[in-house]
Amino acid sequence: MHSHRKELAITTPSGQTKWNDAASYQTQAEYIDYIQSLSLKTQQEMAHAGVVVAQRMLASYFHDQKDYDQSTYWWKKAAENNDPVAILHQADVCRLVKLPDDAQLCCDRALDAVNDCKDHDFVSFIKEIAADTLTRIAVLYFESGLELHRQKDVEGAKRCWIKAADLGEPSAAYNVATMFKTTRPKDAIHYLDLVLFLSQQADNINKYRADAHNMLGTILAEALPQQCKYNELLEIITHFRKAIAYKQDPSYQHNLDQLMKIVTDKSIWQQLMMDSEPLEYKNGIIKTTSETLSHPNMSKEQVETWLQYQDPRSKRQKAAAKTSEQGMFAASVSCVTPGTPKSAMPGERQTNTNKP
Repeated sequence: MHSHRKELAITTPSGQTKWNDAASYQTQAEYIDYIQSLSLKTQQEMAHAGVVVAQRMLASYFHDQKDYDQSTYWWKKAAENNDPVAILHQADVCRLVKLPDDAQLCCDRALDAVNDCKDHDFVSFIKEIAADTLTRIAVLYFESGLELHRQKDVEGAKRCWIKAADLGEPSAAYNVATMFKTTRPKDAIHYLDLVLFLSQQADNINKYRADAHNMLGTILAEALPQQCKYNELLEIITHFRKAIAYKQDPSYQHNLDQLMKIVTDKSIWQQLMMDSEPLEYKNGIIKTTSETLSHPNMSKEQVETWLQYQDPRSKRQKAAAKTSEQGMFAASVSCVTPGTPKSAMPGERQTNTNKP
């Protein structure tokens, strides 16, 4: 079954072979399969001999049997033997009893435990669980900070979200961007770009990307000077339109409408709308010049109706232009258009705001 396995085994004092050692297997998953094939008695012998995977299995087994004392005992034993899965289990227990400092330390310890591990699948698994746990710990910190007005707890939340973002959690990266939005906009842009990168593998890709594009558009719009370049406006409009494409949230359309009100030359606005990520319907897919969005629950008629709403010449947009001039963007701007306008390429930053 495991043809690549080395011939390593644990032996009794009499020299009789009892079970294979972890070094006999190339991956953690193969070793787990091997131990699961053994009897409960053999697993208990391995656990008492210090085999951490067997200790972890017994912890789960006794939990299923509702023998929580035994389960806790074996989780603790495995954690003492530096098993990262058991350590992360301890982190979650600490989180549930509202001990975020201890929970965070456990996550750090679990990540340290896989520093030299060559099993890349196992390392990825530990990092994914650690990122999720750190994100939950951050929420605990943040809620405590708001409730008790403790800045150190808010800083603890930010610290955990940054760690989780670095481990690949898009929701954590978005939360960091939210905290940096007003005080450190350059850092916020960096983490929003990270959200767009990480969300490629996320389950709810549309939500992450919609929120990120909307916040990117908002940050860049708030920084607009009285006179701006064509491509600066084009990038902002592109972000808002991508946000709307991913999630039809009225607030996103409102942001786009507010931007339209401050562009004094409406012919330039129409040109901006034509140049900013033209959309088309084809086979249940909304396509943009940089990304393809799948809308399996959206009919062709619904998509065409939505695309009509995006047309700057539509009646709904004309009506929106006549509404109150009060909005989130303070002043009207005039657009400087030196030569033929050129669409911003995906990811191109047209403002002077650079990543950290």
